[in-house]
Amino acid sequence: MARKTILYVEDNLTYQKMLRLRLTALGYHVITAENGLEGYNLAKTVKPDLVLLDLNMPEMDGIQVCRLLKFDKRLQHIPIVILTCNNLEQNVRAAIKAHVDAFVMKDTRSEVLVQTLKRLLPPNR
Repeated sequence: MARKTILYVEDNLTYQKMLRLRLTALGYHVITAENGLEGYNLAKTVKPDLVLLDLNMPEMDGIQVCRLLKFDKRLQHIPIVILTCNNLEQNVRAAIKAHVDAFVMKDTRSEVLVQTLKRLLPPNR
């Protein structure tokens, strides 16, 4: 069975490394990018099974990347999860308007994130 590929876009390299290690331990193949523009370009070439986006990043924020991915007919089927430390109402509304599939608070030990990934990435049949 092939492992699911997650594109994880995060500018905080310490947090990126910690979560990448956790996701890898859970059996996912994780590809990383350090800003929104790099993440968007990687998504177009890699076509991952799921995209995890930090909300606040240089070049393009997570909402902007989400909009571009959901606008692209070749990529719009890919589930997108926004990760943030800031669940202000305007951020949640902007994510919903951009057609994000889930909005999860940042926490490298988050069981909410693990359950969200299981829901959005069912096992291969």
